[in-house]
Amino acid sequence: MSINLPLLSGYLSRLAIFLVSFPSAVWKYLPHSVWRAGQNDSACLSLRLWWLCGRKAGLTTQRVRANIPLPRLGTRENSFLAIGLFMTLIGTASADLTPPNACFEATPTEGTAPLTVTLEPSCSDDSDGTVVQYDWSIDGQPISLANAATDTKTISFDTAGTFTIVLKVTDNDGLTAQTQGTVQVEGCTSQINPTSRSHDSSADSGSVDVNASTDCNWTAKSNTSWATITAGSNGQGNDIVMYSVMGNPSTQSRSGTLTIAGWDFTLNQAGIIPPTNPHTLILTNHEKLAELYGATDADKIISKLNELATHSDVQGLVIPVENDATVAAAIAKRGNNYDDETQTNAVAETIKQLILNQWNANLENVVIVGDDRVVPFYRLTDGTSTPDTWTLTDDFYTDRVPTSCSGCANPEAYIADIASGRLIETPSQMIDVIDTFLADNTLNIDDAAVTGYDFVQDGAQAQCNLLQSAGLFTDCALIGEHWTSDDFNRDILNTYHDVTSINGQAHYDLFGAPSGYLYADDFSGTSTDFAGTLFYTLGCHAGQNVPDELDLPESLAILRANYIANTGYGWGYTGGIGLSEELMWNLTNELLQPKMTLGKALINAKQQYFADNPAFGPYDEKIMTESTLYGLPMYQVQSSATPPAIGIQRDKSQGNDAQKTRYTYTWAKTTPVTVSEKTFYSLNGKVAGNEGEPILPKFTNDVSRTDQILQGVVFRGGSYTTVDAAPPLQSFKTTTGYLSPDRTFNAPGWYPSIFFTPHTVQLNAMRKEMLVVTAGQYHSKMAQQRLFDDMVFYVYYSASASSDWTVPTVSLTDSRLSGDTATVTVTTSDASGIKEVVVAYTDGKGTWKSVNLTGSDETWTGEFAATADTEFFIQSVDKIGNVAVNDNDGQYFKPEPEPEPELEPVYTLSPVYRFWSETHQVHFFTISEVEKDVIIADYPEEIWRFEEAAYYAYSKGEQPDGTSPIYRFWSDANQVHFFTISEVEKDAIIADYPEEIWRFEGVAYYAYEKGKQPEGASAVHRFWSDINQAHFFTVYEAEKDAIIANSPEEMWRHEGIAWYAYQP
Repeated sequence: MSINLPLLSGYLSRLAIFLVSFPSAVWKYLPHSVWRAGQNDSACLSLRLWWLCGRKAGLTTQRVRANIPLPRLGTRENSFLAIGLFMTLIGTASADLTPPNACFEATPTEGTAPLTVTLEPSCSDDSDGTVVQYDWSIDGQPISLANAATDTKTISFDTAGTFTIVLKVTDNDGLTAQTQGTVQVEGCTSQINPTSRSHDSSADSGSVDVNASTDCNWTAKSNTSWATITAGSNGQGNDIVMYSVMGNPSTQSRSGTLTIAGWDFTLNQAGIIPPTNPHTLILTNHEKLAELYGATDADKIISKLNELATHSDVQGLVIPVENDATVAAAIAKRGNNYDDETQTNAVAETIKQLILNQWNANLENVVIVGDDRVVPFYRLTDGTSTPDTWTLTDDFYTDRVPTSCSGCANPEAYIADIASGRLIETPSQMIDVIDTFLADNTLNIDDAAVTGYDFVQDGAQAQCNLLQSAGLFTDCALIGEHWTSDDFNRDILNTYHDVTSINGQAHYDLFGAPSGYLYADDFSGTSTDFAGTLFYTLGCHAGQNVPDELDLPESLAILRANYIANTGYGWGYTGGIGLSEELMWNLTNELLQPKMTLGKALINAKQQYFADNPAFGPYDEKIMTESTLYGLPMYQVQSSATPPAIGIQRDKSQGNDAQKTRYTYTWAKTTPVTVSEKTFYSLNGKVAGNEGEPILPKFTNDVSRTDQILQGVVFRGGSYTTVDAAPPLQSFKTTTGYLSPDRTFNAPGWYPSIFFTPHTVQLNAMRKEMLVVTAGQYHSKMAQQRLFDDMVFYVYYSASASSDWTVPTVSLTDSRLSGDTATVTVTTSDASGIKEVVVAYTDGKGTWKSVNLTGSDETWTGEFAATADTEFFIQSVDKIGNVAVNDNDGQYFKPEPEPEPELEPVYTLSPVYRFWSETHQVHFFTISEVEKDVIIADYPEEIWRFEEAAYYAYSKGEQPDGTSPIYRFWSDANQVHFFTISEVEKDAIIADYPEEIWRFEGVAYYAYEKGKQPEGASAVHRFWSDINQAHFFTVYEAEKDAIIANSPEEMWRHEGIAWYAYQP
């Protein structure tokens, strides 16, 4: 090939001048191409210059004499200008090019249908280059065959006719050539029977008869992915074609064809019939999945869900929630505002209505397919001291009728009635999890591992003990503070276990260890096959799925393992096993039970937790609802283990009364545990104690009877050991280290005073009746504990469900302690009547006993041995079985000692002493022994001479009823005392005289006013001396008469009787 260009050496510079001459345009030089109208066109070299914005401006190209396409600029003048400049710049280009040669051979070119023809194009060539492309068509219709010339092409002709085969070849210069040939196909006589068939949704097979002439060769092929030719894909003459069809996992019917001996055989297959009472509801949002992952992947997961629904252990109904108009409206309103709690919950509420519409007696499971964006978690208020923004839960969907909860952070508690599981995150990951289940839907538990550290290692150890005592091989080496993340990698991630419990700190993308961390990619990257196994944990946020990030839930989904974890903070007791720890212990126990599924084990654990904790509050609500199963709840759980006894012996006897059952509980000594320098006691690790309350041992027992309804419980007695030490107060802690606030504790007496609670849980069709017992008491003022060693209860039932849940009224009328016997009288009443009245009592020496009172109507009486230290409480049982307890507001009752006989009070008279002063010519009176002795000791007789006891009166504090105070005044001016019994006179002196004249000194002693004196009292006479400016008092009649007879009035004037006292 040769190219002739004038002044080629100046080409580039001229081209640059040309481009610059159009400053407002952008030009692009493109490689040359060859224009040719057909095989006989002459070759030329084309330089193509394109205006970059030509398509928008409507620009076109035209061929000029030099065979160079140029832009048409929209006006003739501009076009001529461009052509002229371009021609002047580069001149005329031309080239001599040779087109390729098109050639192929067809073998054979005639025959009887079906005829297979081999096409061989290797004879095509190009003298000045190579053939780079082969394009085939038959009767004008392109067919797709390989381009390489050395490949042998085959094509089958199934029908009679004359067919034109065209081959077009293209060389490396872009030149083309084509050739053609014909194939003559003779038909053969054939028929098929039948021409169509219908199948139900199950996998099936069938056959088609082919009737053809002896020399008629024919083929059979499937045109659909769900039908396969199993025999007779090639035949001659009469024969039979066998085929099979796969099961249809969809509710939609489908059709397809088989081509047999040139005839179309039509297959119709029905869709699965949705179960009228499905066992499993499978919820997803196909539209959202398509938005997130594309329509193809969304269709794949829907197809897989339909296949899952047909499994015998699933029996499910797939519900694309967006097909419901109400749900779709709520979804549209939420949009992509995934953090909008109000709109998100509105979506969840409409989806729950779909579940309620399908609720039936067979319904066991709900499977949610997709993350929170696809089918949202329900948002609950978090009432803990370290709250998440919201608590995310799926239990909202599976609780048919929520339980009213006054102690919760939300008005209602969601206690799941049926199991749920959630599949995340991508369609391929979810399909892998489903395929694992379809391959083997049984989790066989023969090997387990438990890890734990920090304050939850006691819960981990309790799980370990439970598994080992059941006979399972359980690796508990990673419990304590000694291990590292490397140990975890070795013993957990690189060692297979059927079940793994992880207890410790966590985040949504990692687990903690005493030293180091385990990240989500450590899980997803392990080579150990954990498909179909179970991991579960109480770690904080270990179940929080964060789309578009590798989190722990997704990493376990990648492993195709099942995973139970918290969407928010996990909580535990700092002392004993409680909250998330208790729930995980329950789950471990449920996994060991016979006839169990994975989802049922989790809801049973939650229901048992609810039943065991009557004082259900915000922390309980939190830890129960956040624990979420990522996986399929229908997994069958099987184990060779034997669930162990809980270590508390229960002796049950019904006796002659069908309405009550006696339960006797005994156990080994409670276990002491020391935390923060204080010791608490537990039973199998279980303790009672809400936040800020003393930690005490606890046990629970299911006392349900299938034939009767629990009404009440009566305590009949037990023995206990006294411990002289205060237990620590309970505090709650998250697995990330947050502690609940410190509290103080006070109670009026022994706490709890009523240490037993009957608790009935009615959930959907399930009723669980529990006896919840605190096996210890604490007295904060005495700093003592009572730890029970055994206890006896009577549990009362009614024959059928009763609407009467009203307990009797009961009060203590009287209690008396006479010697060593207490007599108690109780008033109690109820509309149904009173069946029994029982008094439980203890003298504080290690034993509680009880006695039945006797009576009728409302008054009941009884006796029991007692001391002054005996305490008791009253239990009244009505004829339905309801029990009322009166514990005197937590202080217990004590029998009152017999009252002593009333005796007349004895009052002591004291002498009123009289002194005479020669110096002052006055008398002084005092009842005080101290004052008398001081005067005698300190003053000479000429100042104050003791004379005698003037009379007897009563000292302050010894006065009998009817006496009145004798008031004393002192005068600095006159150096004399004054006494009066008159309140009026006392008040007048205080009011009318300054203190230097008369200063009030208070009550001197007590005597009787005139008219109130008892028999035997004598009058005390009063005299006044104008000369001495003083009063004189005497009880002696003779002395009174002598003064009157011998002294003028200015010396001593008789003023009458002052008061009454007693003569010496």
